[in-house]
Amino acid sequence: MKAFSKLILAVILTCVFISPVWATRDTREAVVKIYAVYNRYDYDEPWKMWGQERRSGSGCIISGRRVLTSAHVIGDQTFVQVRRAGEAKKYTADIHIVGHECDLAILRVRDDSFFSGVEPIEIGDLANVNDTVAVFGFPKGGDKLCITGGVVSRIEHRKYTHSGARLLTCQIAAWINRSINLAGQ
Repeated sequence: MKAFSKLILAVILTCVFISPVWATRDTREAVVKIYAVYNRYDYDEPWKMWGQERRSGSGCIISGRRVLTSAHVIGDQTFVQVRRAGEAKKYTADIHIVGHECDLAILRVRDDSFFSGVEPIEIGDLANVNDTVAVFGFPKGGDKLCITGGVVSRIEHRKYTHSGARLLTCQIAAWINRSINLAGQ
């Protein structure tokens, strides 16, 4: 059952982030920024922790009042918050399920007002090579929603960086740049 859940998560990631079915409609309201506080274990001295650090990433609201994100964003988490694109308020989120092999996680937000007025991203069919896609998210260093477009350039089994597992991947030819602070230069 555990392996089946992770397989389903892998399929969901592929479909959510590249499906041409939803790429043409405005999905800004369903894209969220994830804020995680984490504390890694020191495996050389297991009685110690490395100390709290922070990271952020992107996710999207899916059916069932859930948020789909990457497992590496919430790994070793001690506290997670989510914020909808274009909004200031952050909401506390709980980890519902994590598939480290496929680098996916599903979060739950207890406050129903977080989902108010949002149409969840629909899970579509697997895209094909040369399909036009839209990419929405918050690249590292950015606090505003980034939107770009491109095409699916390759679909194949590859090794995932997060887990080392060989799973289905879709390579997308689209610029996804992190923000650079030019004010200090």
